[in-house]
Amino acid sequence: MSIPAVACYSELGYTQRLPAVLWMPGSPNLKEDLIPLDLLSTWADRGFFVLSIDRPFHGQRPGDREDQIRRRGLPAVYGDYVVDLIHAIDYLSLRAEIDPQRLGMVGLSTGGLEALMVGALDPRLKVIVSVSGHLVWPQIFATQAWKAIFTGLPMADSMIAAGMSGEQALAHLSDHMPGLPLIDAARIVPLLAPRPLLLLGGTLDPLVPAASFEATAMAARESYASAGAPESVSMYLEPGRGHALSKRMQARALAWCERWL
Repeated sequence: MSIPAVACYSELGYTQRLPAVLWMPGSPNLKEDLIPLDLLSTWADRGFFVLSIDRPFHGQRPGDREDQIRRRGLPAVYGDYVVDLIHAIDYLSLRAEIDPQRLGMVGLSTGGLEALMVGALDPRLKVIVSVSGHLVWPQIFATQAWKAIFTGLPMADSMIAAGMSGEQALAHLSDHMPGLPLIDAARIVPLLAPRPLLLLGGTLDPLVPAASFEATAMAARESYASAGAPESVSMYLEPGRGHALSKRMQARALAWCERWL
C-alpha cells in the first residue's frame, strides 16, 4: 500500500537520530497545506523529522470524503484515517534518521482529533498535541455547533429542517452512526495519561466551542492527576481565536514537543 506523504528534516539526520513528529492538518485540507505555514521547515530547522500524509479520500487519495461519510458513517471513515496514520508511524519507526523512542503527533481540527485517537491506540506516540480537535458530543450538540460540523450531510440537513433539538439530533445520529459516541475527546484523553498532552483551542471556535474544550480539559486534568502526572498535561484556550492555528499556538506546540521529545 502506498500513502502519499511529505517529509522534511535537516542535515542533522545524516549524523544523528532525530525525534519525529507526525503533523496533520484538518479536513478537507491536504498535506501540502502545511507548507505555506512554514510548519514543516520551521520544525525541521529545530531538529525534528516532520511527516504529513494525505489521509484517505483526501488529496492524491482516491474516493470522495463526503460520499464515504454519507454511505458508511463518520466512525468508519475515521477508522480508515487512524489505520493509515498508524501505518505512517510504522514508517517513521523504520527510518534510519529517526529515534523510534521519540515519536510525537500534532494535529489541527480533524488532525487534532486524530492525534488523540492514534495516541490512545498506539503507545509508540510519546507526545500528543491536539489543536481544536476536542469534539465532546454533548457539548457540540448543546451549543448547536453540530450544524456547522455536519452541514451538507443529508441526514443532518433533514434534522435541521425538522427543528430537532441538539439532544434529539445527537440521539438520532448516534442511532444511524454506530460508534459515534466513542469518538469523544473527553472519553479518549484518559487513555493517554501519563504521556505528555497539550490541548490548544480558541474561545471563538464555531466548530469546537469553549464548552467542548473545557470538558476535554477537565477529563485530562482528572486522569493525569490520577496517574500521578499532572505536570504532563497542559491546555491553552486563546482569547478571541476561532477555528485556526495561530502563531502563538504554533509556538506552544513546538515548545511542548521540544520539552518532551
